[in-house]
Amino acid sequence: MNAVESEDEGQILTTSTPRGPIDGRLRRAQALLANTPAGLNITRSLITDTLPGPTAIHTTLTGNDPPAAFGQAFETIRTANNRDDLRAAEAKAARAYWQTIADLPVAFAEKSKPVPEHWNTVGVRTAGTSETKTPTLAPTPPGTKNT
Repeated sequence: MNAVESEDEGQILTTSTPRGPIDGRLRRAQALLANTPAGLNITRSLITDTLPGPTAIHTTLTGNDPPAAFGQAFETIRTANNRDDLRAAEAKAARAYWQTIADLPVAFAEKSKPVPEHWNTVGVRTAGTSETKTPTLAPTPPGTKNT
């Protein structure tokens, strides 16, 4: 099992990955579990456990209360009847989070300067096109604000 331990503020404390071969039967069982009531409850629990971190980070960084989308996401997650609704609620909360901190400055050590202009703010983590909807494919090119 892969594991990551982090503080409430999001600081990663430890990570681990399994050694040796991975049993395909376990992977299949995990994949099938996702579409069961137990899988829905596990997903709900995991998402519920992760949302307070970004909420606290948002409040710390901005000095403001979290956006309404956070509360709406918590409510949808609490009442969702399927995995797609859970994922959509989590995505809405994430989008709200990144939008509210997008313009915050990022500091660099003097020896690291100069840096590209678009590195000087947090930026958003949403893709600008329908073809790239994942955060890993969500660059914020120079001079571009994806909102």
